[in-house]
Amino acid sequence: MKDPVTGAQLCAGLNATPAACAPFQEVVAGVLAHPEIEVPSSLQTLVYWINDGGVMNVGWQRTEGIDWQASYDWEWPALGAFTAGITGTYYLSQESQVPGGLIDDFYHTNLAPLNGVEQIGVESRPRFKYRARLGWSDGTWSVTGFMDYESHFFHIQGPPPNVNFGCVTPGGTIGGQPVTPTGQATPIPAYTNPCWVTDYTNIQPSFYSFDLSLGYNTGDRPANPYLRNVSVQLVVQNIMDQDSPYQYRISTGGGNPCACDIIKGLFGRVVSLRLQKEF
Repeated sequence: MKDPVTGAQLCAGLNATPAACAPFQEVVAGVLAHPEIEVPSSLQTLVYWINDGGVMNVGWQRTEGIDWQASYDWEWPALGAFTAGITGTYYLSQESQVPGGLIDDFYHTNLAPLNGVEQIGVESRPRFKYRARLGWSDGTWSVTGFMDYESHFFHIQGPPPNVNFGCVTPGGTIGGQPVTPTGQATPIPAYTNPCWVTDYTNIQPSFYSFDLSLGYNTGDRPANPYLRNVSVQLVVQNIMDQDSPYQYRISTGGGNPCACDIIKGLFGRVVSLRLQKEF
């Protein structure tokens, strides 16, 4: 094991006899003392290694932004009650750092080049999001429309092999790969020719989606008490059946390969019906 402060090797040569390593025994004793550990403390000297699978508290993250909302309700005689509102967030920065690493800001960061094209000072997450609504009700019927907005950002997936400066021949469509020359250990970018597609970027465009809610409530009008205060609500999410934007994604880390942004919904338009009775 290593000293957590200095990184110096402790108890060298005692891997087969951990009971002789006092610092290791101190760590084992602390682990076995945890109330959720069911291993009896009498087995302390029989523990030869500890696997720490913790991934938390290895660094820090600070998010700064502005949360805001506004709403207005009014009523017009003989027409009904109206409501309008909007709720959103504008991120100023989101800095993070892991031990020994540089401070990174997701909203102003440098991403890996795309076949020779730099991505300097870009936003790797949407900076601006909001949800707006406009509704009407006369006590029996109600209609509310919603609009969701998400600003553009640059995703972190790798580029296709045949864009920008990644082709075998100038103006070609066949992508090349780095090669390792004989006698060298480090690959060199053998293909640096401009491709037919020379303006490829990882930008994801701003995204709009719309939802709609229609409702009907019987209230106290029906003579039959079982039919009173019965509400029916029809909800249509993504009413325009908006597709997720294109994204070249062949990585399996954090999700499956897809020609889309997997953060967005993949189900398209979704219709649901709810029936509720109040007693």
